[in-house]
Amino acid sequence: MSTRSETQLKQAFEAFTQGDAGSLIELLRDDAQVVSLERPLEKAHAYVRRGQSGLEEALKDCLTAGRPSKVQDVVRRGDHAMVVMHTPGLGAAPASYANPLRFYVLTMRDDRIASIRACESRGEAVALAQFA
Repeated sequence: MSTRSETQLKQAFEAFTQGDAGSLIELLRDDAQVVSLERPLEKAHAYVRRGQSGLEEALKDCLTAGRPSKVQDVVRRGDHAMVVMHTPGLGAAPASYANPLRFYVLTMRDDRIASIRACESRGEAVALAQFA
């Protein structure tokens, strides 16, 4: 069985940052879920979307958030991958947005993305992806 390489995942995420959500959506399982971080004034909390339509909505929300992101790094080990995105200008926003890096952990099943989880920090992503 082939496995999605880091290069393939990076290409899909790069296409996504250029407005092509279809490349990333094609890699998603039908039952996949996206856990994003919504940031109310007081505290960040997780927001879960499931199924193909929920995932498409979540990904399109990311594209329309107003700040272009770039893929900085993709690392895959076994059933997990970590994607690091750099979003210029986040450091100029309120303190909760001070880090211009965003970390996402992908869980792969049958060579497709079963979940995408947004993390607060590299440490959280590394622990969740079991890269330690």
